Amino acid sequence: MELSDVVNTAILSAYGGTLLNVTLGSPLDGSCSVTSNDALLFHEKCGTLIKLSNNNKTAERRRPLDEFNNGVVMTNRPLRDNEMFE
Repeated sequence: MELSDVVNTAILSAYGGTLLNVTLGSPLDGSCSVTSNDALLFHEKCGTLIKLSNNNKTAERRRPLDEFNNGVVMTNRPLRDNEMFE
């Protein structure tokens, strides 16, 4: 796995306990490359300071002022070309 793949799929939880929400953007060419059974979600394996909810669409960092080593989340699959993760 390339370092860029790891960076593209890894999300560090935000400071201040802010919720991280997954929203899928449309590819730049306007076509839809994601089907309903291929939704982008947070992977169930995550840091011990992470609480997943909303069917793994939302990740919340517990104790936001603690270290962030255990506050890492990743997506359930790699991002595709022109796919946005916000």
